[in-house]
Amino acid sequence: MKDTDRTDNDYYDSEYFKRLEIINRKKAERIARMKKRILRQKLCAAAITVCISAAAVIMFLPGNKKPENTVSDAAVRQNEQAPVSSTSAENSEEDRGVFISYDLGFTKEILNKDRLDGLKAPDGSADREKCMEYVDCLAEKYDTVDKPRRFHATLQGDITVPPSNDAKYGWKIDREKTCEELVGMIEKGETAENIRPVYYDAGYGYVFTGMEEARTADDDIGTTYIEIDLSAQHLWFYSGGMLLYDCDIVSGQTTSMARTTLPGVYKVWYKALNYRMIGTNADGESWDSRCNYWISVSLCGIGLHDTVSRTEYGGDVYKYNGSQGCINMPLEGAKLIYEKAEMDTPVVMYYSPEESAELGLDFRENEH
Repeated sequence: MKDTDRTDNDYYDSEYFKRLEIINRKKAERIARMKKRILRQKLCAAAITVCISAAAVIMFLPGNKKPENTVSDAAVRQNEQAPVSSTSAENSEEDRGVFISYDLGFTKEILNKDRLDGLKAPDGSADREKCMEYVDCLAEKYDTVDKPRRFHATLQGDITVPPSNDAKYGWKIDREKTCEELVGMIEKGETAENIRPVYYDAGYGYVFTGMEEARTADDDIGTTYIEIDLSAQHLWFYSGGMLLYDCDIVSGQTTSMARTTLPGVYKVWYKALNYRMIGTNADGESWDSRCNYWISVSLCGIGLHDTVSRTEYGGDVYKYNGSQGCINMPLEGAKLIYEKAEMDTPVVMYYSPEESAELGLDFRENEH
């Protein structure tokens, strides 16, 4: 049953709520498993910290000498330029003098005095080439834009969502600007705490970041997101892991790559009311129309919006009467997402493996 066909009585139908309850229960179980895993990681980290602290106390008791060469000393020398994240060891690093700490949301990267000295030229000035090498390592380690992601889909289960040129959710460090900032901080010779790397700005305030609260070492989508199965032509909006809304949709018509909606992790860039949609695609097709609710999810004109002229959604409509690439949806759904979805909310779109192969879409990492 399509959402556009529901009456008020149908909406309270027990079968609909039964389906809603099953989906929410599965999501709740997934969140519980995630929380348990995070708790175990925190407990392990705490135990390691206690052990290190105890070892340090014993090492420096009267009569005990520090070994000439330890595993940690050798590792530090071997990885002098690579970023090193810090949590419990942060205070000991700070006590050693001037330092710079980068705030990556879920963790920090510490450049202590010894590591800062490794980024300097013989005359004591900042070595820009070495600084750029460090920033390159930082970006390779923490950037998530244009990378494939593991995702638990509502119908398909565990899948890999490939990147695409249209989908730009996540973090992307502006390497040149971050390097220039690092050089300036080293030249000043002062401690700088909790510095955020400079993230790439596409202009007009469109910065390549994501939902801060969703960012972890293993994931940056979290439990609040919009999911669109392009093969099933269905949308789900989850908030805190619970299903808030779902409906059938119509995506880009797959008879032409100029109109096909590409898979990937998009995000909510901006929203507008009574929005005018105007443009021309690579096939020379033009359009000029308006919608009541516009939710932009890309920097190339793709968005979620209502289409009051449509009377049918879902099924195979997108194959012969699809959009120009946008996600067409019922008025009530576009209104709800416009009101409830925050900026930077991830929008995950994907096809089935079979349709991906049929359309010539693969899972190779985006090279751009």
